Amino acid sequence: MSAIADLAVQTSDTLALDSLAACQSDDQAVAAVEGLAVRSRGEGTTRIRCSINGVQGSAQVTVRQRIVRVRLTSDQPFAIRVGRDTLNLALARVDSLRQPVARGVPQFVSLDTTIVQVDPVRGIVAAVALGTGKVVGSVEGMADTAEVRVVDVLAAPTVTTVAARRGGAAGSSTRRPGTRTTGAVTRTNAATTALGARDFRGGDSIFQVGASIAAARSARWATSLFVAAATRRVDGGVVEDDISGAKGALFGFEGEATPAQRLRFRVTSLFGSMTGPVENAGSVSEVQLDVVVAPLSSWLWLHAGGGRRALTPKLGVLSQWTSLRFGSEARFGFGKGQIEGLVRLTWLPVVSVSSATSKPSFGRTSEVGVNYRNRAVSAGVGYGLERLDFPKVGDLGRREQFGVLRIRFGIEFGR
Repeated sequence: MSAIADLAVQTSDTLALDSLAACQSDDQAVAAVEGLAVRSRGEGTTRIRCSINGVQGSAQVTVRQRIVRVRLTSDQPFAIRVGRDTLNLALARVDSLRQPVARGVPQFVSLDTTIVQVDPVRGIVAAVALGTGKVVGSVEGMADTAEVRVVDVLAAPTVTTVAARRGGAAGSSTRRPGTRTTGAVTRTNAATTALGARDFRGGDSIFQVGASIAAARSARWATSLFVAAATRRVDGGVVEDDISGAKGALFGFEGEATPAQRLRFRVTSLFGSMTGPVENAGSVSEVQLDVVVAPLSSWLWLHAGGGRRALTPKLGVLSQWTSLRFGSEARFGFGKGQIEGLVRLTWLPVVSVSSATSKPSFGRTSEVGVNYRNRAVSAGVGYGLERLDFPKVGDLGRREQFGVLRIRFGIEFGR
């Protein structure tokens, strides 16, 4: 800090009216005297002593910075992922001379607690759900607001800073992601957000400090393994009470790629064996491929794809189910985004069953589940039920149900 105040020295001694005053400060670290001016150097209190022709006087001087502007800053982009990242916020303060002020304890509050939550003292922001939330930082009556985006995929930025100086040529440098950038501006997909500590310094030396970030993205990958208890129920539809079934333990794998924030590709595979009547008992294998998008909302997703299931019975012929499917799924976040509830409904407009004389007239699948995620590790449980209705023969119709209770463990990697 450095502020200058004029010093007026007066005396009632008429013989000393034309004499010059000599002044000095008791504490040069707080304020120094330069002629008849006092220059501040640091917060504190000192005493200025002056004398004219042997006549002495003193005055107490207190130097205290006054905060005139604050700004929320961070050493990373203002974008985080649910359950994986946190954002550390700080509140920069400057006085009227654009000098940093260390005094004061900032307070932080989230204006959108359903999207982001913030520690009121430490300024650590955690994501709850996809979207954009506002966080306010304040100290001594001054406040600033910043927007924090919660996304599925983080951009992989290349940061270039450019400093143009008056009377000189512009210089540039490149920083690796994660390093601190002063006065940086992030441009990702034509949206401009704040990045890093924004420069408060005025004067003639620094004309502009800026940064541009390329909108390159890298995919996020998620893989999980699960164990499942499966049941198959068949209503033959020929005579009343012609019902049979089977049950067994299955194992499976699910992989998911997220190349864009609201676009996912998902593949699911399971295999195992079923026990029961000889016509239903045997080995089971299945594979599904889906494309999942969220065109309108971050919590409502649409999916479409296909699947193939094969049952190799101990006695009888191989049965295969081939289906095209589409549907919707709703995802709800709880517990600062670490817990996610899932409700999925799927329609099967086209189903072919090799062992049946006719194709199903209607098919659907419903699924509910809950997942817990802590950074890159996740676990969950879910139950899904598929039902196929075949055309009636008289008053009776064939129905098949396939239910799966899954317990899964997964890991995520990538950005």
